[in-house]
Amino acid sequence: MSDSSNNSESRTRKRIQEAKTKARPELGDKYAWYAHGYADNFKPFTIVQENVERIDVKNVSPEIFVERFERPYKPVVIKGLQSNWRATYKWTLERIGKKYRNQRFKCGEDNQGYSVKMKMKYFVHYMNNNKDDSPLYIFDSSFGDHHRRKKLLDDYDIPIYFQDDLFKYAGEKKKTSL
Repeated sequence: MSDSSNNSESRTRKRIQEAKTKARPELGDKYAWYAHGYADNFKPFTIVQENVERIDVKNVSPEIFVERFERPYKPVVIKGLQSNWRATYKWTLERIGKKYRNQRFKCGEDNQGYSVKMKMKYFVHYMNNNKDDSPLYIFDSSFGDHHRRKKLLDDYDIPIYFQDDLFKYAGEKKKTSL
């Protein structure tokens, strides 16, 4: 391996470790310990008691959805939502990793509530190689504000059951504290 690829791999590991430490400070050295074989000793759960109703979006109107699930706070798995989403084929790790390589996305918050961000190229590497029991994930509500990243919004549609923007009824102070 060349020095430049060693440096790149080292930089990648360093950036990932920095993000993990900032986003999960309560875990301390757990990440390092876990990454060195601890996860290999776990067996996946195989017995699952299915107890959540599943519906198909084609068969349940928004009115029925509200009555049966939303109003009584009943969990439900909704099938068929992504049938027309471009995201289902455009949002692969390889494609997003190339297109948004140097764009930074929020993957956590530190103890002071500040965003922990990571470049997509490091996040893709992390996704392909992690065995964390509490993994980082991208949950970035502001990516649509950026001129390059907002194109991601074109790749999916808001499901029919959730098209009402309830945030419009909340004050600005409430929105930023959520």
